[in-house]
Amino acid sequence: MTAMVMGATDVFLFGVVLVIFAYAITFGFVFELTPKDRRALPNWMRPTGMHELKMTLVSVILVYLVVDFATDWAETGQSASWEMLVKPISILLLAATLRLFTFDTEHRPTGKDEATTVETEKS
Repeated sequence: MTAMVMGATDVFLFGVVLVIFAYAITFGFVFELTPKDRRALPNWMRPTGMHELKMTLVSVILVYLVVDFATDWAETGQSASWEMLVKPISILLLAATLRLFTFDTEHRPTGKDEATTVETEKS
């Protein structure tokens, strides 16, 4: 019974992911909204660029993979062997890669910061 519930959760989660991604693309890139209407939308429906949309997609795929692994584990109903650890190790490596990409974009200097630094050094 647990495996059936987790399988249904897996399918539901995938459907929600597709709906969220479709809304983000639609309201982020297809429709031209007034600034007032744009502010009224939730943050997940207002991507600022393709990079943010890609990061959101990879994050959602990671959550889906975790739920899929838990579903697979519940369906087998046996103790874990070392072959069963391939998927969670892959998920951890993907999550670490996503974190490195996020860290890179958060700490990348922009031209504005560099110009401010140069001006303060001259003073």
